Amino acid sequence: MIVSRIIQALFILFVCALAWQTASAQIYKWKDADGKTHFGERVPVNQKGNKVKAPVSSEATPSPANAGKPEIVIYTTSWCGYCKKAKAYFAANKMAYKEYDIEKDRFAKRQYDRIGGIGVPVILIGDQRLNGFSQGNFERLYKLAK
Repeated sequence: MIVSRIIQALFILFVCALAWQTASAQIYKWKDADGKTHFGERVPVNQKGNKVKAPVSSEATPSPANAGKPEIVIYTTSWCGYCKKAKAYFAANKMAYKEYDIEKDRFAKRQYDRIGGIGVPVILIGDQRLNGFSQGNFERLYKLAK
C-alpha cells in the first residue's frame, strides 16, 4: 500500500516536471524539402525556421475548426508501417494531428523518452494514449477523450 502511494507520488512529480520543462522550451518551426512541417528545439543547419510563440503541447488552445475535438499527437519514424497507417487514417477522416519524428528531431525524441515511449507509433489523444495503431482501438480512445 505504501509502496503504491510512493510510486503514485513519484509519477505525479514526474508529470509536473515534464509539464514545466515542456512549457519552458523554445520551439522552432520549419519545412523540409518535401514541404513537411516540423517542430523542434533547433532548426537543422540547412533549413530556415521561425520561433513559435507558444510551445507545442497538449495544453495548446484548440483552433475554432477543432473546437471540442481532442488534440492528436503522434510520435513516428519514417520507416514505420503502422505510423503510415495511422496518418492515412487521420487524413482520410480529416483529423488534424501533430507529428513528431523521433529519429529526425532531438526534441521529439526527448519528449518520447519522457512519456516512456517504447516502439512506434505512440499516439496521444487528449489525455488518452495508444501504443501502436489499430483503427478500433484508436476510435475507442478518441471517443473517451472527447
